[in-house]
Formats: sequence, C-alpha cells, structure tokens
Amino acid sequence: MIRTNSKTRLFLCLLVSLILVSGCVEEEVIDEINIVTGLGYDLTENGKIKGTALYPSYKPEGTVENVTISATNDIARKVIIEMQRKSPNPLVFGSLEIVIFSKDFSKEKGVFRIVDSLQRDPSVGARLFLVVSDGSAGEILSEQLGGEGTGEYLSSLIRHNIETRDLPQTNLHLFAYLYHQQGRDPYLPMLKRIGEKDIAISGVAVFKGDKIIYEVPEDKMLFFKLLVDRYSQGSLSGRDKDEKQESTLKIVDSHTKYIIEKNNERVNKIRIQIKIEAIVQEYTGKRLTGKEIEQIETDFSNDIKEGCEELLRTFQELKVDPVGIGAEVRHDIYKFDQEEWEARYPNLEITVEPDVTISESGVVE
Repeated sequence: MIRTNSKTRLFLCLLVSLILVSGCVEEEVIDEINIVTGLGYDLTENGKIKGTALYPSYKPEGTVENVTISATNDIARKVIIEMQRKSPNPLVFGSLEIVIFSKDFSKEKGVFRIVDSLQRDPSVGARLFLVVSDGSAGEILSEQLGGEGTGEYLSSLIRHNIETRDLPQTNLHLFAYLYHQQGRDPYLPMLKRIGEKDIAISGVAVFKGDKIIYEVPEDKMLFFKLLVDRYSQGSLSGRDKDEKQESTLKIVDSHTKYIIEKNNERVNKIRIQIKIEAIVQEYTGKRLTGKEIEQIETDFSNDIKEGCEELLRTFQELKVDPVGIGAEVRHDIYKFDQEEWEARYPNLEITVEPDVTISESGVVE
C-alpha cells in the first residue's frame, strides 16, 4: 500500500482546490461578458458613423443566436462607448473575427483610424479579417449565418477563398503593413449580399491611402491574385482560339519574378514573369492529346497576359500601385526618388510574361 505524508496530502488538496476554483472563475467570467466576433461600420445619411457589434448568444439546446448592438456618433471611438452603454454585459473584443466597412464609409471617411485603433489593442489578433461590403455592413452582420455564428461563418468564407480560390492573402497586419509601405498600396476583399441570405465575395477594393479608389471585379480577381501574391491558387476557364472547346484549369502553384530593365539607375521597363503550374479540371473535347495540351497552355498564357496587363494599365491611369512595382524598384535602385517614381509610373512600360505548364489532365466530357 502506498503511504502519503501530511505535506503531500496538503499539496494535493490545494492543487485540486485551485483547479476547481479556476474552473468556476472562468465560467463566471464568460457568463458575464459579451464576446464580440464582428464589427461593422456604415455611414448614415447625415454623415455620421454607425457602428454594429455582433456577439453570439449560446442557447441551452446547443444552438447559437446572433445578437447585434448598434450606435451612431461623429467619432468612431465614441461609437464603441455608446454600444457599451447599450449592452447588458461588457463587450470584449479578444475573439474578434471580422471587421466590415461599408463601401460608402470606406470612400468618405477612410478606414485607417479604425485600423490603427485595432492594431493598438493588444487583445485583438493580427490575423483579424478586414473587408469592404457592397451595401450595409450592419445588415450583413445581422444575418443568421452558419451554425457557429455569423462572425465565424464570414471569417471562414474569407479564409476558404484565400486558400483555395482567387482572393489574395489579407488580414489586419497585412493591410497595415501595405498602408505604410513605400511604393505599394493596400487592398481588401469585398462582400456582397446575393438574394435574401447568401453572402459572397464580389471583388477586391483597392485603396489610395485609406480610401477606396478602384474595385477589381470578380472576373478579374485571379489576375489580381497572380500579380500581388507570390503563391496563388484559383481557377480559370476559357475557350480555344476557334471557340469550339472549353476547358477549366486549376492553378496549383505560381511564382512571380520582376525583371527591372534600367540604364544608369533609371528604370526603362518592367517585365513581370509569372510561372504557373496547373491541372485540367474539365475539357469539353473528346480527347486531350499532347498537341492540344500545348495549345491550352498557349491560350491560357495569352488570356493571363491580357488580363494582367489590362489591370496594370488601369492602376497606372489611377496612379495606384497595389501590385507593389514601386517597392520592387525601390529595392533595386540605389538612389530611389519617390517623387520622380510617382511621376514616371503612369507612363512606364510594364509587360507580363506568363508561362503556363499543365502537369495533369483531369475530367474529359
């Protein structure tokens, strides 16, 4: 039989008591706070800021009810104070999943003051998603979406489209980094209500400073991702040159390289080389031969070149640089002059050189 002395018994009793007490304290704290998972910012008709806080309410039967609290003020920080006054329990932001800025708010007020306050809050994680809504941010947060709560549902929607679709990497940390980076402008994903309940990615909002200047449409998102991400996944569909057969490629890997042609530290031309590995997901023809695969590679290379260069020309016309060409030049030029670069950027020759390689052929109709 194992014998224990009085000191050992006392230690064990204290240990068990601490575990029980800590468990009770944690349960009591959770019951007395509202854990905010989503924040939304809209612009009212009289130009004030309307904020909406979303938190889940867990029911005894195991379901989750989404609860929202809204407040309006001239100052964003005071909006939070007003919402705290309306809440039956303290609002805490340590589990914040997503912050939504309406398009009107992002164009008129700008987003950086709020982004800066989020960054300075030690309880807010850097991987928090920031998005722009085409419509009311508060209405999107008020939807009952998903079994785990609307905040979790929306963050999962963004994450899925980053990892497997056409949305470039984005989060609070990356947006703030791009905002401060010399030679590159920030961007955020856009959400839109489809029908009564569905929410979908509708494009990418490009910022000049902290205000939206351009919206990359949904059908151009893959081209944008290829330009701004060093590693991309996504899908692209198209027809052959005779418009007879249609094929869909799944991009499994991509890498981007910048070739800066210069003379005496003066940039003359930028070449963007994009190497893409893809698989054929679908092909409407009867059989994929080696010759047809080569033609598909050529056709898609041409499509990517055209799509990417069209976006780049738009960015040059708007004098905005989300691709970060200015940052690449800045790292390559010893005596980089920001004002001179901004003057030359709109008229600089920029070409895209895609190289599509099909590693597998998939479904044939």
